Amino acid sequence: MPTAAGVQSIGFLNVNQLAADPTDNQVIYATTPDKGTIFTLDGAESWLRPAHPHADMVSVNGLAVDSKDHCNLYAVGGNKIFKSSDCAREWQRVYFDTDATEIFNSVVVDNYNPAKIYVGGRSGRLITSADHGVSWKTLKKFDNEIKQIVINQKDTRIIYVATDSGGVYRTADSGSNWLNLNDAEFLKKEIKSSRSFYRLTEDMSHPDALFVATKGGLLYTPDGGQSWSAISTLNDFSKTKIYALASDPENSNGVYYATDKTFYKSLDGGKSWVSQKLPTTRAASSILVDFKDPKVIYLSTFSLSK
Repeated sequence: MPTAAGVQSIGFLNVNQLAADPTDNQVIYATTPDKGTIFTLDGAESWLRPAHPHADMVSVNGLAVDSKDHCNLYAVGGNKIFKSSDCAREWQRVYFDTDATEIFNSVVVDNYNPAKIYVGGRSGRLITSADHGVSWKTLKKFDNEIKQIVINQKDTRIIYVATDSGGVYRTADSGSNWLNLNDAEFLKKEIKSSRSFYRLTEDMSHPDALFVATKGGLLYTPDGGQSWSAISTLNDFSKTKIYALASDPENSNGVYYATDKTFYKSLDGGKSWVSQKLPTTRAASSILVDFKDPKVIYLSTFSLSK
């Protein structure tokens, strides 16, 4: 990565999230806990820093790209929300939470109406903007920390909010009404610790399907949480934490996950798995599958706290 001191490796950079430009598979953004954001324009061959990052933009947990104007980006870190209107060259702070203990974990942009942005974090408050980040309001207060937000790409009225240990919630009307999917009988009776959340990802080949990694195992719903099944894996999720999860955008049976030591791949819905040790002593943090060429997979890492 070019710096004032010359080109430096990013091999030991701690990364929280990888996010793709939905219009260009060569453009990828990486958020970090201590270096702000970096990005690549050539499929990770080289990396760049923003020319004019905001002074407060040091620790960044999440980033989202406007699918209709790919130079509009939103990022969250600490109790702040940032926006760039020029493809990450320059950033401005658009929201500052008065609760100094708030830590925002996730941000998403509605791909049908990109004026809508959703942000959630430690306090359990889901806040939203309907005007590209100019003004913000609380949409819902959950009783548990929000770890991840996912908007259904085919019907953006459907939103999933995953909490740390309170379950995964779903709304089908843009947040007016919410259902805790972990109240399903199968999960309550058959899957212990299903409320302890690791990661969530859409099955892009179906309209309302999800893969959910929990302490109780890897779960799949083909119908927005009405029915569930447990996917066989090579790990006991109650003893092995899943740090990254992704699905194949072209193959509904393709799912990938990673732990602190190993990357796992199944192309048949979990009937068989291929595993590969990570080429590092660091843990996986994010998996990104190339939406144009799913054979290309990006995996970021971070150093586990001692």
